[in-house]
Amino acid sequence: MALTRIGLAGLAVMGQNLALNIAEKGFPISVYNRTTSKVDETVERAKREGNLPVYGFHDPASFVNSIQKPRVIIMLVKAGAPVDQTIATLSSHMEKGDCIIDGGNEWYENTERREKAMVELGLLYLGMGVSGGEEGARNGPSLMPGGSYEAYKHIEDILLKVAAQVPDSGPCVTFIGKGGSGNFVKMIHNGIEYGDMQLIAEAYDVLKSVGNLSNHELQQVFSEWNKGELLSFLIEITADIFGIKDDKGDGYLVDKVLDKTGMKGTGKWTVQQAAELSVAAPTIASSLDSRFLSGLKEERVRASKVFQSGDFSDILGGQPVDKAKLIEDVRQALYASKICSYAQGMNLIRAKSIEKGWDLKLGELARIWKGGCIIRAIFLDRIKKAYDRNPELPNLLVDPEFAKEIMDRQAAWRRVICLAINHGISTPGMSASLAYFDTYRRESVPANLVQAQRDYFGAHTYERPPETIVFRSRLPDITISNHLPLHTYCFEKLHETSDAACLIAATTGKIYTFSETHLLCRKAAAGFSKLGIGHGDVVMVLLQNVPEFIFTFMGACMLGAITTTANPFCTPADIFKQIKASGAKLVVTQSAHVDKLRGGDEGFPKIGDGLMVITTDEPPEDCMNFWEVLDSNETSVPHVTIDPEDPVALPFSSGTTGLPKGVLLTHKSMVSSIAQQVDGENPNVYLKRDDVVLCVLPLFHIFALNSALLCSLRAGAATMLMPKFEIRTMLEGIQTHRVSVAAVVPPLVLALAKNQEIENYDLSSMRIILSGYLNDVDATSKTIDVDGWLHTGDIGYVDDDDEVFIVDRVKELIKYKGFQVPPAELESLLLSHPSIADAAVVPQKDEAAGEVPVAFVVRAKDSAISEQAIKEFIAKQVVFYKRLQKIYFVHSIPKSAAGKILRKELKAKLQVASK
Repeated sequence: MALTRIGLAGLAVMGQNLALNIAEKGFPISVYNRTTSKVDETVERAKREGNLPVYGFHDPASFVNSIQKPRVIIMLVKAGAPVDQTIATLSSHMEKGDCIIDGGNEWYENTERREKAMVELGLLYLGMGVSGGEEGARNGPSLMPGGSYEAYKHIEDILLKVAAQVPDSGPCVTFIGKGGSGNFVKMIHNGIEYGDMQLIAEAYDVLKSVGNLSNHELQQVFSEWNKGELLSFLIEITADIFGIKDDKGDGYLVDKVLDKTGMKGTGKWTVQQAAELSVAAPTIASSLDSRFLSGLKEERVRASKVFQSGDFSDILGGQPVDKAKLIEDVRQALYASKICSYAQGMNLIRAKSIEKGWDLKLGELARIWKGGCIIRAIFLDRIKKAYDRNPELPNLLVDPEFAKEIMDRQAAWRRVICLAINHGISTPGMSASLAYFDTYRRESVPANLVQAQRDYFGAHTYERPPETIVFRSRLPDITISNHLPLHTYCFEKLHETSDAACLIAATTGKIYTFSETHLLCRKAAAGFSKLGIGHGDVVMVLLQNVPEFIFTFMGACMLGAITTTANPFCTPADIFKQIKASGAKLVVTQSAHVDKLRGGDEGFPKIGDGLMVITTDEPPEDCMNFWEVLDSNETSVPHVTIDPEDPVALPFSSGTTGLPKGVLLTHKSMVSSIAQQVDGENPNVYLKRDDVVLCVLPLFHIFALNSALLCSLRAGAATMLMPKFEIRTMLEGIQTHRVSVAAVVPPLVLALAKNQEIENYDLSSMRIILSGYLNDVDATSKTIDVDGWLHTGDIGYVDDDDEVFIVDRVKELIKYKGFQVPPAELESLLLSHPSIADAAVVPQKDEAAGEVPVAFVVRAKDSAISEQAIKEFIAKQVVFYKRLQKIYFVHSIPKSAAGKILRKELKAKLQVASK
């Protein structure tokens, strides 16, 4: 026979059904099972169900060799040791590049362990969650593959056809992510399933025990519910169950089923993970507790007799119930509780994704759960849309649509739970959901007392709420000309500085005077205008520190256009995202970066078709030369009315706490910022007209653009532009052009201080070293409060001389047993040691403390300083909780172009090192 497309090992009901599903979709499949009768049974069934291309094998070698290369084999065997045994059996006959896929309910860490072991053998590995039970496996399950992306691509064509097909959203399969993410997502799916089933059971209990609904009435109610917002597989089968008669006697089967629930472990794993991740999942936990209690059948029978003698009749029930109103209230309570349950599950997935760096897409998970799986429901489409609206949504409860639905239903929700309590009916799932909502929606909770108790008996310490203190400097007020457009403000004193040096190109030595700079900016404005750039349009500058950067920025400013600045070293994908988000019509760049602007995804503008590209050097095809733009009549710049609140700059944040966001800066805000630095009597940073300011930090970063370039233009000082940091070129430039002010970050100061070449240059001239998010209302509201204060996230202090010092960022703080450890403080101490060239401090997870500080250290040249010596050096200078727990020696500290420590990269290294 010809080689088959795929193999499947493990022919219990799920495996057998999945094999037939694959064969029915047109993929010949080899099957194997240790019990050979299962193989023969599967082949016979395949013949009965349409002569499907299923081929059975009784020994592993023949089975493996019957599959085309690279071989792909799915295992569907019991989790744990049987999986390892099956892998050992199969892998001994497989070759490099072959793939093994575990389709069982496996603990995700086992999958990660196995994937690493398979890599050593040259094999690819996937852990794939399969949901939908027997019926789903046969006719279309929801599939959640995670692990090797290369392995997924080998089987993607099969999975896309085998998975459940939903007309409006496609096949219920997607590549989940790296490592054990597929198994983890399936585990949380099952945890949500636990919660769903418990909530439905409670709705049934209230309707039956309080409303006295018959099975026939219950079937009608659930059938009707299945036509609306509760439409789902579980509601559908529940309605069916109420209609099934007992085939062994009178009455209905549901009344004869023992009230003792079994479980396979995934619900328990979900609750354990919730505890590990410190994520509240009370609805899922209550469903697990309910299954535990259901298992105490004999004890419950005895307890019922004990408490029956207590005569509860005077306490419980007694009031007549409006059946129709009860049914409607229970429906609303069930839906509201369901929102809370899913919110808890999604938050668990997000927390684990962040911890492991999986970058899981919650909306996509909701999409693949819409068909095939046990929790499939119309409700999931609402969840997908919520995450489409806001991928960073902290909780489903605060999505505007879900928030409204919960508020509309909370009265009914509370009535049902009160009614159940008054009738002695347990509703742990609904009650836990309501408690979750009530806790989450409150600004203040009684945790203050708990923390006070902890401190009283265990000295665990506590924090006080931050006080709002408005600090007013002793320096006199500054008059801010924030009614002027930015370009007018910056060149306001041109008549006084026209012949003075304005821009110095460090690499070429060319000097532009203020009058030349202003003229070229106007020529740029005239040239851009001829190209159709006008008020409100966006121009992208994709350049390093060169004079053309300034000509472009100021030229666009004069037209009322907006400049979005981008890092030339960004990936094409990142650049296109910024172009799309900003709506840029024109890009000014170098020819070396033009290829990054070609071939974007469908929907992105193409060069010459919606996107103009201008290069500062010889232009490639479809592009213009920047000097053609400057060959324009400066008197033809159109008159534009610019409002101070008009945006002028659109830099994109680094995305440290999420996706990069476009920061809208207005003419007024930028003028105000510059004025605070150069128009007032600032004793620390005061630029004079004879100053030369070093600008080596990238102009695409707002600090360099604002505090170095624009402040220099306003003050009449010269700016020396360096495209990149190269220490010898910088030292030569400082010496040649008598640089007096260096706008640099601490790592550059450190590089200068630690470099021996500094002694060969004359640096005596040096005297100083020193309005919202685009289309993101939520991020803006978190940053700018209702009183207009900007919350920067900086940590600082004011000394006795009223000097303000910024020492760190809130998001960088390390939390040690409730104490806060600023990394910058420890980094400063480390850098003071002569044997240390560079250092960075990051948090490492710790079971007892939560987080502990650890350091990455670069030894100074010829130094052999030890870990213990560094620990002792720090320990002598700090309190106990700031002591370093571990030192990792590295060759360099990863940093951004602006000199910021890339802590994400260090944390990733830490994860690898700790395994």
